[in-house]
Amino acid sequence: MEEKQYKQHLVTKSILLHLIPGVPFIAGLFIFALPVFSRILGIAVELHVLVGLTLSILITIVPIQLGILLYEGKKLNGKLSLKGVIGYTEKSSIKVRWSPKFGQVVKSGFCSYNEYGIGGEHET
Repeated sequence: MEEKQYKQHLVTKSILLHLIPGVPFIAGLFIFALPVFSRILGIAVELHVLVGLTLSILITIVPIQLGILLYEGKKLNGKLSLKGVIGYTEKSSIKVRWSPKFGQVVKSGFCSYNEYGIGGEHET
């Protein structure tokens, strides 16, 4: 299986890609948290912060994040696509996927056995 090499971008671009979506999110949170939107949607006014958070995520964060990914896909493929933008999408065998998880379960079982003395004699 060939491993795709990704080009590393500048630190400033990385910072901007993390912070820029937050600006409209915060603005949307302040706007959508107004009790007016709770009344319009028929939700209890006491939940106006939850309504603001939900609407702000749906109306600002999701479109911005999808827009950034589709823009990068267009630069990469020449058309609006997510192919090649999101890494690690190849299917893997069940053995590769579940072996580490099985090992973690076994390891946590041994840790709890040793720590709590489950199954053995211990002082009370």
